[in-house]
Amino acid sequence: MSDPEIDALAETARNRGLKLVRSRVRTPNKRRFGKVGLTDGNGKPVFGMDDKGPIGKPEDVEHYLRNLGAKDWGASLDVAVMPRKKKPVRRMAANDPEPPPKLEKYQLPGVDRILDAVDDLQWEDS
Repeated sequence: MSDPEIDALAETARNRGLKLVRSRVRTPNKRRFGKVGLTDGNGKPVFGMDDKGPIGKPEDVEHYLRNLGAKDWGASLDVAVMPRKKKPVRRMAANDPEPPPKLEKYQLPGVDRILDAVDDLQWEDS
């Protein structure tokens, strides 16, 4: 005998690539009676499972399945706002040498040094 609500949960799980595992306990007073759990396609537990079998309530599994796709659904509608990533702070490694100081900011070169630089840059006219 199959419960229509559990069948609907199984269908929802299949639509999301999961498998609904039902408890095999058929005695109503037993602890695992009516429990369900979710596994992936390979049988790996996803939600509401332990070593002995399913331990989740159908309501909890339904809530999990409803919220499973909520993030993707919102993103597909461009409703979700992605958090902005901060730019990484560039830090020098401890063993890197310090960059050479820019001394022109503090002391301008003298006239002799400027004239020497101009002489080095000039070429002979032919």
